Amino acid sequence: MTLAETNIRQAEQAGAAEYSALELDRARQKLNQARTALQNDDNENAFRLAEQSAADAELAAAQARVGQSEAAVANAVRDALLERGVAFDRIHTRGLGEDSLVASNDTAAGRQQNRRVEVVISDENGQFAR
Repeated sequence: MTLAETNIRQAEQAGAAEYSALELDRARQKLNQARTALQNDDNENAFRLAEQSAADAELAAAQARVGQSEAAVANAVRDALLERGVAFDRIHTRGLGEDSLVASNDTAAGRQQNRRVEVVISDENGQFAR
């Protein structure tokens, strides 16, 4: 279970609570189930659950790194706009990730379409053009 505990800590440090909370919670739940199974001398089930917990925590950490990468891209665009004189209060950035797919991630072409930055321009009053 040490591997699962380590992976959970690493996922937490990678920002999984913000970017992949569901997977992080699943890893914690499976680790708790593994502990219970171990207390009940169900070693085989405890081992299986601990392995699943470790894998879920690794997934959470990977998704956190992707989320941070998406945010970094959005922030790089923001910084470029600031350097070109756009007022800071007119800029809002966010990495949308899998919440805003425009194509399926099942193909390379779809994944390429999903790697994008969208820019929405507002007027001086913060109103968006229609």
